[in-house]
Amino acid sequence: MLRFSSGASFWVVSIGHDMKRELTDILDRLSRSDNECGHVEVFLFGSTRRDTAPHSDVDLLVVYHDQQGIGLVRNMLDKLDFEFPLDVIYMSAYEERELDFIGAQACLKIYPR
Repeated sequence: MLRFSSGASFWVVSIGHDMKRELTDILDRLSRSDNECGHVEVFLFGSTRRDTAPHSDVDLLVVYHDQQGIGLVRNMLDKLDFEFPLDVIYMSAYEERELDFIGAQACLKIYPR
């Protein structure tokens, strides 16, 4: 199980060991690149977030608040070679507010913690 904090509450996501390792690797890479990446937030959504089996992929939303470093984040995530497919949607904070993607998809913030 992987535990993520969301505000004052905690969400527990039941995922397999391999998928947990891959998500943890993504978060570790983002933490190490924090200064170069600028202000980004990463959210989990889809079947992994809803905890509906089977988990065939990992769906992530990356929200960026400025252009600084988003190319670095995109390159980093695109180059990762994971066992499970990684589907990433990139949105500016403005786009996300307009679409309310986080609310509509019940996204779970996983970075920064």
